[in-house]
Amino acid sequence: MLISCREADLPAGEFDFIAERLIVRPLRATQIRAFIGNYLNEDEGARDGLFWRIAGGDALRSGWEARPADSGDEGLDRFVEGEPGAAPWLDGAARSAWQAACASPVREYALATNPFMLLLLLNVWRADRDQRFRQRADLFETFTRLCLRAELDKRGRPAEREIDPAQNVLATLAAHLQRLAEREEARGRDAATLALPWKELADAERRVAEFALGARLLRREGGLLRFRHQLLQEFYLAFHLAQAIDAGESALLASTWGERTALWERSGWEQAFLLLADYRPMDVPALLRLLVRIQPEVAGAVWEQTRRQNPALLSDGLGEELRAALIAGMLPGKPGKDFPRREAAFGRGLGLMHAVDGRPQDRRPGVWGWYDRSSGRAEVDIDWVPIPAGPFVYQGQAARIDEPFAISRHPITHSQFRAFVDDPRGYADPRWWGDAPDGKRQLAWGPWFPYGNHPAVGVSWWAAMAFCRWLSVARRESITLPTEREWERAAAGSNGRAFPWGEGWDGSRANAEGRIGMPSPVGLFARGASAEGVHDLAGNVREWTLHLFREGRDSGPWRSEGGSPGRAVRGGSWDLPSEFCRAASRYGLRPVFRYAFLGFRVVCCPI
Repeated sequence: MLISCREADLPAGEFDFIAERLIVRPLRATQIRAFIGNYLNEDEGARDGLFWRIAGGDALRSGWEARPADSGDEGLDRFVEGEPGAAPWLDGAARSAWQAACASPVREYALATNPFMLLLLLNVWRADRDQRFRQRADLFETFTRLCLRAELDKRGRPAEREIDPAQNVLATLAAHLQRLAEREEARGRDAATLALPWKELADAERRVAEFALGARLLRREGGLLRFRHQLLQEFYLAFHLAQAIDAGESALLASTWGERTALWERSGWEQAFLLLADYRPMDVPALLRLLVRIQPEVAGAVWEQTRRQNPALLSDGLGEELRAALIAGMLPGKPGKDFPRREAAFGRGLGLMHAVDGRPQDRRPGVWGWYDRSSGRAEVDIDWVPIPAGPFVYQGQAARIDEPFAISRHPITHSQFRAFVDDPRGYADPRWWGDAPDGKRQLAWGPWFPYGNHPAVGVSWWAAMAFCRWLSVARRESITLPTEREWERAAAGSNGRAFPWGEGWDGSRANAEGRIGMPSPVGLFARGASAEGVHDLAGNVREWTLHLFREGRDSGPWRSEGGSPGRAVRGGSWDLPSEFCRAASRYGLRPVFRYAFLGFRVVCCPI
């Protein structure tokens, strides 16, 4: 069993399991409310007022209190998070006020979903009940200064004169720790529990460290010194970066990180860069232009953080500049020596980003989808590839496709499936779920990977079918999952190739065998496309098909049988060896299964 509160710091692929994973999600509204009630020794009115301030303010509170009297607190989480359909009792101006409050970039709710940040919020609230925060860096700055001030006051020392120098020294200590971690990791050693030897501190550093220990910002174990929480160290690392910018050392910073070639590996500076974007918002455009070259995935994360919190700092022009740089890095034309890891890192950065209006930044044909809350309309772009009727080789024997059909060039992506989930007339609407057994409908879907241009995974067969029914209506086309024969015809061509590109296995043409350690942006392995130009048929994710799975070489048509028989699954995946990537490879899985290696694509027929 592996338990970690820092999932993003785990190297890709190193801790991936075939079995289902349990991800502890951020705190939700009911948990935040309970935490405030248990932690604060205040009257109920004060505790409740603080909760609603954090949740979104008076408009949100008024909307919740207007619910039917017999509703209780059921649905509070969905209401505070602004889920479509969570407030059917509101209409007109009240509904608009609720939606605006939930979408506000200045509310503290996102901070409070992290237990440590919630604890900081409550401690700052005790000192100043009017202080409000929308960014982590502001909260850290206020909290650390309060802690230092309290300790200096206790020691009878002038806080106003000593706090700023103390912050500077703590930033220097954070930078020392980071550089030490980099040296240890370069030697192949574990840097997760590194600390500074007390005896190596300069006299000025030791004096600051002594009262920072009293302020509970640092802790000492024997002769070793470390920050009390990793996020505190990362805040001070961001503080150090801001100092370097103020000192005119931006060029030095760029040259230091510009030496990095393994762009897919974590550097340890990721959270510091995100906090720096909070701390120095006016430097965000320059920071993004640096990050897109040295840590493209972090560039995507900084863009998204800024888009949610302070979108006025961003422009469509800057977005297009970054988008062009990321696509050039993801699809360079000729794969480099570090393919596919380097290219996949650029693709992940692009997959995190949305334009200022909310559309995915990766708008290649057939890759994107979104639900526009302002218009109430979902868009899903499908790039259809026509497959003609005629003879072909199926499972080594002569067969025939009687009707032409079209198949999606790519597996359905996260952003395309997310449009279905976000549409209040989509995932939550029971009419799309057909004969799915009770208990198998509308199972909560959350992306295993946050990249919009990756295949949608963690999708059951029932959910894939519901998506097809919804998309058929949305696009006014007859859309479903491919049959096994349609899938194999698209993958093997008319002459029954072993792989979409030919007879021999070539690991540079498919995301398989754990080379990346996760799914990749669709279309990354362009050289692995089929004769008609269909991508990712040999790797990336395995794919549901329409039919029941039967042993032998063929499957029967789908029919409702209570959900117990397995459905046929085709294609290889990012974590499987090459023998599973053959076009003729078949497997069966129960329709309720949801895995990180399992997705789907769709067909339109007739065309």
